[in-house]
Amino acid sequence: MRERRDSAKGRLSPRSDMKYYLLSLLGSTIGSYTNMCVKQYDRRAGHIRSSTALFNLILAAVSTLYFAALSLVSGNGIGLHREVFGCSVLRAAGYVMGVIGYLEAVHRGPLLISIVVSQMGSLIPIIYSIIVYKEPVTLAMAAGMAALFGALLLFYGGSPKAKAAKSDDSNNSSPEGSAPADRSRPKPFFWLFCAMSSVGNGIAILAAKIQQQAQPGLYREELLFWSMVMVTGVFLVMLLIRPPKVEGEPEDGKPPFRIPVLTGAHWAVLYALGNSTVNYISTITVSKLPAIVFCMIGTGFGIILTVFNTRIIFKEKLAPLQYGGLALAVAGLILLTAF
Repeated sequence: MRERRDSAKGRLSPRSDMKYYLLSLLGSTIGSYTNMCVKQYDRRAGHIRSSTALFNLILAAVSTLYFAALSLVSGNGIGLHREVFGCSVLRAAGYVMGVIGYLEAVHRGPLLISIVVSQMGSLIPIIYSIIVYKEPVTLAMAAGMAALFGALLLFYGGSPKAKAAKSDDSNNSSPEGSAPADRSRPKPFFWLFCAMSSVGNGIAILAAKIQQQAQPGLYREELLFWSMVMVTGVFLVMLLIRPPKVEGEPEDGKPPFRIPVLTGAHWAVLYALGNSTVNYISTITVSKLPAIVFCMIGTGFGIILTVFNTRIIFKEKLAPLQYGGLALAVAGLILLTAF
């Protein structure tokens, strides 16, 4: 049956839109639970030195195979065009930086803040487009940028320092050796890796934008495939330089699997498959839904679901002002990407 379109705007009718709403909700839900895989991997394999490189090698290898299969199924094949190579290198560099920063941030602080700050990397392609492509600055974009900076301030300064310090003292004196104080006041390295994740994410998005600006609608699968081949090579070298070594016990106290260096490897596979699927779904829904709806579902619903998951599954807590920062960040991301 032919899809009915609004002749004035060229968009699908509301009835035809429904399947894309549901597909977008599915992608957002998969994305939220995919992020749980990162946290679960950290809980099971955080005691393994160089586990970041192991996780990322598995992630990159599975993603490479995923995009190779996608290229073959789409009928475009796997080529290597000179016009795409430079952007593939740039995307690979951003991806390596972003994923290392993200996993290290999750290891040191709240998953929820790690996710939100990582998504703030969308500022990089926006600022680049304003400077290089002379794209106009709208009031919504300016408000979105201001909201993101305000959110960062609330994230960083929102936790009660005295209460955190008191909690640290009580935990240190606990005869049961309970877990450290709540991570609502993360250490400085947490923010450093959050920034690294955000910048890397922004560079990866920027590489795709530059490539599509130069060759609209062409070589998308090729860009994704070759960049992930490069990423796989980088993480393989990192793993060979610093092979895994068990240090201590898992954070959740459970014994490791029979092969320690593969502890939690299945979480990396699930993360790779989920993340690649979300990216593929986004390429379908982004052109079928109004931008504000796409961003409300992808950003707003995804983060709300993640709040629920982290609170129920991992018992993570944020300070009241940090929840304010969360709301401000969601609003800022929607303003930036929807208008």
